[in-house]
Amino acid sequence: MITLYGYASSPNVLKVRVLLEEGSIPYAERDIHREHDETCAARFVELSPTGAVPAIEDSATGVELFESSAILLYLAERYSVGLPAGPADRAEIYKWLIFESASVSPLFEAIYKLYMVDGDWVPPALAFHQQQLRERVQLLDRHLTDVDYVAGRFSIADIALFPMLDMLEDFIDVPLGHFPGLERWIQRLSGRAAFQRAAEANLRVDGPTRDGDQPNESRPGGSRAMDETARKRGAFFDRWRERRGEPRLPCLARRGSGGGSVGWGWWGG
Repeated sequence: MITLYGYASSPNVLKVRVLLEEGSIPYAERDIHREHDETCAARFVELSPTGAVPAIEDSATGVELFESSAILLYLAERYSVGLPAGPADRAEIYKWLIFESASVSPLFEAIYKLYMVDGDWVPPALAFHQQQLRERVQLLDRHLTDVDYVAGRFSIADIALFPMLDMLEDFIDVPLGHFPGLERWIQRLSGRAAFQRAAEANLRVDGPTRDGDQPNESRPGGSRAMDETARKRGAFFDRWRERRGEPRLPCLARRGSGGGSVGWGWWGG
């Protein structure tokens, strides 16, 4: 049995959940924000010494992993999901998987943290990172003009790229329609049953914590030192929602059933 440690609002946790749903792989989930369980907290820190989500443990093999790309590769290999056998086909998938982790995700995180850490936009740094992100998105958009999936066929590369790029408009303030290849790709993936099941699982566990507080982004068992960060995170996503209107893809709505503003949460790994 696979046990997934994380929390609903993380895009990196969503990646793993999508793959598990694509492969119809049985799994249990431990939400480190909601369980308030010392055993769960201690186990998570053992699995992920950086404190970043997601982490998994596989009771059948004894494998323990953190970092979402490593987890995707392991699960794809173990369950033959989204990873073909041929070395050339795999190389193409590895290229785009690393493109996501090295060239796309860090830019989303940088834009996010400029607001989160400094309390407001830092215009020159923000403009630089947004331009870098636009250039990478333009590259991907051109690539997707002639293919349905980034590596030619559906793969873990699509799973890895989707959660970040689905919220692109919130980060570069450019309508997704400016990137028609990317927009078609997002719509194509959003229509897959596994993506919808994964999103529904997010909504089932999203919302306020059990004690009614905003989720605390500090390590499990830690203090509430990040409560102000959580409040600012909620304001950040509320402001961007107001600018864009209702979520573009209802099946991937980011607002929890409790009505609380949780956004996507901290990136993790």
